Amino acid sequence: MERYEKGAVISIDTDGAAVLNLKTVGGKAVVLTPEDKFFIFDSSDVAVGIYSCRYLDAHGRCIKMSELEILKPFAEMEDDEDPRSPARRTLDAIDAALAGRATAQQKKVQVGDRTIEYSSLKELAQWRHFYALQVAKEEGVGNSGSFTKKYELSRGR
Repeated sequence: MERYEKGAVISIDTDGAAVLNLKTVGGKAVVLTPEDKFFIFDSSDVAVGIYSCRYLDAHGRCIKMSELEILKPFAEMEDDEDPRSPARRTLDAIDAALAGRATAQQKKVQVGDRTIEYSSLKELAQWRHFYALQVAKEEGVGNSGSFTKKYELSRGR
């Protein structure tokens, strides 16, 4: 999912679509038509939230679906607000647990109201892989080395 700060003017590739519909829960739909090969979306007049995107062909058939998130402007966030996505917060917590594993032997990672309990370093590394892929998708990174880090898993003696 791509994330943009409210107020951004976003250029979205048409991917061959004639119309792009954006809708958030409880909000009214935004309908865009292409300008050249892009849909231009000004997020100034829409609510903060996650938008479902439906790319429609000339006959009104859906040819692609995606999501994007409009975020509160950074300057308007409260001091205690965390601008990171839930997946990024979870990945950071898992990395912290892995780094402290040798001395702390932590058994839980908590982010907000979510808790991941694990019984082995292998299980925690698997969760890390899952959340690293989620973060890579969100941040549009692909196969960055920071997300494909491998941890040596060995049995204690």
